Amino acid sequence: CSSDLLNLSNVTLDGIGRNIMDGIRFKGNGSVTSSIIKNITYPDYNGYAISMTYEGTSGRTVLIENNQIINFGRVGVYMYKGTTGATTVTVRGNTITGEGLGDYLNNAVEVEGGALAIIENNNISNCLGVSSSDGSTSLGIVVTTYFDPGTEATIAGNNISNCITGIEVGYDGSDTSTVTAHQNNITGNTYGVTSTAPEVNATNNWWGDSSGPSGGALD
Repeated sequence: CSSDLLNLSNVTLDGIGRNIMDGIRFKGNGSVTSSIIKNITYPDYNGYAISMTYEGTSGRTVLIENNQIINFGRVGVYMYKGTTGATTVTVRGNTITGEGLGDYLNNAVEVEGGALAIIENNNISNCLGVSSSDGSTSLGIVVTTYFDPGTEATIAGNNISNCITGIEVGYDGSDTSTVTAHQNNITGNTYGVTSTAPEVNATNNWWGDSSGPSGGALD
């Protein structure tokens, strides 16, 4: 239930040598601040450094701030709204680093299932892996209503670089996610921002060139 309060600060969680599906899993309100979470991996492209679970939970508010999140098997920060009620997550001032080139599937931040996210002033990089099983690619930030409607994300002031896709919005043509992205540095990615259907308000970002996004390579 949402009364399961968890606040962590100034800790190091290292899963090296173990199979770990979730490094930190929130069922209620709480925070993770000024900590290091690393080596959270599980077979078959799994391993969630920090996650908001959806089983048997009501609304909650979570803060993820000023952490280093390194070497995660699937997602750095994952959020889902819960069974009932809204889940609002602020992801601020973190450094989230993927595993780079290889047979990996790293999404730095994933927002889905009706969650509400504020993603600001983070350094997101090195999400370059490609799954050998189905060709899926790694993403800096992904926002989707695939599991439930109502997913929203405000993305501002982030440095998003060296990823296959900086920001991906939507899962298919029926997706209705709401995303605004302003004042970000979105550079050195194969694709800056992509969408399967939703219109993305992505004005006033830096794309690596004064002419704006190229629509392709190295946005």
